[in-house]
Amino acid sequence: MMLRNMTATKGVLTIASGNPKYARQAIDLARSIRLHDLDLPLAVATDLDAALFEGMYDVVIPWDFTQWQGLLSKLEAYDATPFDTTLFLDADCLAVRSLHDVFEFFGAQQFGVYGRNEVDAIWFRGIEDRIHTFAGKDIFPVFNGGLYFFRKSELAADIFCRAKALKSEYDVLGLRRHLHQSYNEEPLVSLAMVQAGLTATNSEHLDVMHTPELPHCEVDFDILDGRCSFIRRGRLVRPAIVHFVGQRKKAFAYTRERKRLAAAYPSGRIFPLRDAFVQIAAYVAWRRAGRQAVL
Repeated sequence: MMLRNMTATKGVLTIASGNPKYARQAIDLARSIRLHDLDLPLAVATDLDAALFEGMYDVVIPWDFTQWQGLLSKLEAYDATPFDTTLFLDADCLAVRSLHDVFEFFGAQQFGVYGRNEVDAIWFRGIEDRIHTFAGKDIFPVFNGGLYFFRKSELAADIFCRAKALKSEYDVLGLRRHLHQSYNEEPLVSLAMVQAGLTATNSEHLDVMHTPELPHCEVDFDILDGRCSFIRRGRLVRPAIVHFVGQRKKAFAYTRERKRLAAAYPSGRIFPLRDAFVQIAAYVAWRRAGRQAVL
């Protein structure tokens, strides 16, 4: 597939690898972006059938993730992207409004993450002394790896290269494995950023991306209306991108808004009676899957 704008230098990249469910999530991500940014180029790197993404992604990039599976697949983003400036998003994200503000948020940075800089980094709890000695620092970027911003540059290439090289230190340093004993790319990127002298970026004026908190994932969410808000760390946030990760993907809000997106595409709207039917159908399907309503 070709880019809508062959002169485009920026776009959104996601990855769908291994399980076809990630292709379905990637389609929903694309739909949510198209509601607000019709001409923003979208690319997906995948080892699945390209036909699964037909009509939704401008570029489908066949990619072999054999060496970098699971969360580590994101470390291939730099090599896989067709863009000069890339906003990488996990497939289980949904865009609530235009992403142009997110591109502007990172500005001229060559590599950026949205988060905080902390001594008590969640990935390094219990092994702080070992990590501080290894890194020579005691403050680390803490962020959600559902989003990475980077430009084609020596610095960004170096971050991804360093993170890949650090995989060999994962168990030596005592980093905790993720679900199913898999590696987590976030601590590797954090350490790579520290080695390169980079910090996470935050703002009081723009909630770039947030994840609903467990256990209830209570979210005021209407993606067709461009509205999403919830409490995160005791603060009301209104993210431009909401990331439903892990158990949060089982939340009713995610199930419902994905089905509303599908019903509204490509018009971006649903008539009231049909919208009510879609929401009821989403609730019934969700309850049949054994979930307990939280909204």
